[in-house]
Amino acid sequence: MTENDTFDLLADRYLRGELTQSEQEELATLLETDASLVGRLKGQLLIDGVLKQAGTGRGPLPSDLLTPLVSGVQEFRRPQSRPPRWQRPRPLLFAVTGVASLLAAIVLILWFSCGLLPSIQSGKPLVRQPARLVAGHFGEKNSDFNCDAVATITQLENVVWKQGSPRHASGAIISPGWIRIESGSVTLEFFCGAQVRLVGPADFMAVTRDLGYCSRGVLTAAVPPQAIGFTIDAPQMTVIDRGTEFLLDVTSELSQVQVLKGAVELDQIPSGLKQLREGEGMLVSSDGQVKAFSGDVIAANLRATEKGTDLELRCARRNEVRSRLDQEPETLIHFDMKPEEGTTLSNRASSGRSLVGEGTRVRCDWGAGSLPHTSSLGFRRVADRVRILVPQELNSFSLFTRVRLDSFDRESSSLLTSDEIRRCGLAWQLTRHASEDSPVLRLDVYDEMSGQICHYDAVLPLTTNDLGQWFSLATVVDSQSNRVCHYLNGTLLCQQERMHTSPVRIGFAELGNAASTEGGGDYLMKTLGGAMDEFVLTARTLSGEELDQLN
Repeated sequence: MTENDTFDLLADRYLRGELTQSEQEELATLLETDASLVGRLKGQLLIDGVLKQAGTGRGPLPSDLLTPLVSGVQEFRRPQSRPPRWQRPRPLLFAVTGVASLLAAIVLILWFSCGLLPSIQSGKPLVRQPARLVAGHFGEKNSDFNCDAVATITQLENVVWKQGSPRHASGAIISPGWIRIESGSVTLEFFCGAQVRLVGPADFMAVTRDLGYCSRGVLTAAVPPQAIGFTIDAPQMTVIDRGTEFLLDVTSELSQVQVLKGAVELDQIPSGLKQLREGEGMLVSSDGQVKAFSGDVIAANLRATEKGTDLELRCARRNEVRSRLDQEPETLIHFDMKPEEGTTLSNRASSGRSLVGEGTRVRCDWGAGSLPHTSSLGFRRVADRVRILVPQELNSFSLFTRVRLDSFDRESSSLLTSDEIRRCGLAWQLTRHASEDSPVLRLDVYDEMSGQICHYDAVLPLTTNDLGQWFSLATVVDSQSNRVCHYLNGTLLCQQERMHTSPVRIGFAELGNAASTEGGGDYLMKTLGGAMDEFVLTARTLSGEELDQLN
């Protein structure tokens, strides 16, 4: 029998807990004389532990199994107690032993490159929850494993990345891996449809298309119906969505969750599976204490985290001008895209509700908005749209919206388009100019006097780096000064002479889509290809200051 055969036999008997005192001495001697055997034994220890867990589902590895990895080969000289029956190897282990050297090499790669085994030594279970298992396999770099993409970064707000961690641009496609920030906020849209907003300092891992892991930080998660079951794992609990919006606050000492809407299930907590409903919260500390609470506890912490940034100022300024516009008789439409049941999209304008009515939402999915605690509507499919009717004739008017685009490669992305643009009405859209790489904001108005469509264009100074970020667009038609002005983020881009002379009749129209059936052409089926979190139509001109405050 060769030395390798002797080692394999002794290692197998050690894993089975059947070593005699003399065999322990012999195994320890082999380990001391040949350092390569130590690595092989480490690999077999880990493989055996994983197989036992996979076969029994019985929590972490036995502490006596890990002792040699911590204390060195001298621990092999201690008598080994026979493990319980459920810990004894299955017949499958004999087949595994034959290829243990090959598997051990793979495990050793994980040992050195991904830090898998140190995470076991820390006392945390290896296969207790999917996120922890995957988290243990990933190091600091997203490129450690060649995995499918799981999410998109849709917004970055004053982000300071953690030193040495990967940095991402807005609109970036994320593969499984860590996102670490010291301050600011990052909004992720998982491919299942769930949206997660992280507020720094935060350490978060996008694991799969419907699973995340948060080891530190405050986050909000908004989960649409198609993403029910979306899960976020944390050191002290697992939060499983059941159609909800919730807040999660994770520190080294505790994890706490609060349900803002709907319900969640909490798993992996000392008290067992627990369901929380709207307004309820649960705190689980690192020492296993569980405490239920209600109210605005975590939301208050989130506001405290954001205090001192320009977010509060922007929210207050925006809400002030919103409230004023809603009370003006000239405001015909104000959609703030607040989620609601059914297909009705509420018109916040007081007089607009009687003059124009509400909007009708067709298919669009709810998502996160441009500021905390705001929402949006997504327009990505040809069926996604909001139907409106504006019967009034308009001489001077203003159009305002805030959007986030997925790409600039579309020939046209509709903002607002009348059904009968070739006989009356207007088309407000993003398009591409033949000589420009950047998108163009265009207003097309049908002029009854000439029977022609008048074009008003403004090149937007946007690049692909602006994809996934929110920006506001506005077009103001002033019949008194005979001007048409385009704005980006409250800043005037250009002004042109008004070419049409007749009033504008919008009539039946759609937000986020163009569905004209009049002979095809430029206005047939043009979805926005992004999201919209606010839309305003007024029968007067809005000033640059008002547009800047709405931004």
